[in-house]
Amino acid sequence: RCYSVFPKFDKIVYIVRDPRDVALSMARFQFTPYMQTYYPHPFHLARRNS
Repeated sequence: RCYSVFPKFDKIVYIVRDPRDVALSMARFQFTPYMQTYYPHPFHLARRNS
């Protein structure tokens, strides 16, 4: 489907993120109170139970 749309544009811009930035964003999201409550990491549970 995108192959029919792309020829209508003269330029395509690709956004490339630095892997370090992606890792930081994921870590910030993973350690939000919501994620800790509803999707706890198995390591976090093992540490809490011991």
